[in-house]
Amino acid sequence: MSHPVMTAVEDPANDFITWSNDVFSYNVEQSRHDTHNLIVVLMREQDLNLQGALDYSCLLCESAIQRFEHNRAILASRGRELDKQAGFVS
Repeated sequence: MSHPVMTAVEDPANDFITWSNDVFSYNVEQSRHDTHNLIVVLMREQDLNLQGALDYSCLLCESAIQRFEHNRAILASRGRELDKQAGFVS
C-alpha cells in the first residue's frame, strides 16, 4: 500500500496520462468504434458534442496537473543525495 502523500501525487499523474492519451487517441479509437475512451464517455454521459467533450477533457487534465503540483509541493525533501537515491519528484 502506498503512503497517502505518494498516492496524492500518483493519482493525478495517472489521471493526466490516461485522460490526455484518450484525447490524442480519440480519432483512432472512434474509427474502430471503441467505447472505452474519455471523450466517448463524456459525449454519452454528459450529453456533450465532440468539442464540448474535448473542452471538458482539457479542464480535467488541467485539474489533474494542478492537483499534482499542489501535492508535489507537500512532499518533504530529505536532502539532495537522498532525494536522488529515492527518485524524488522535483
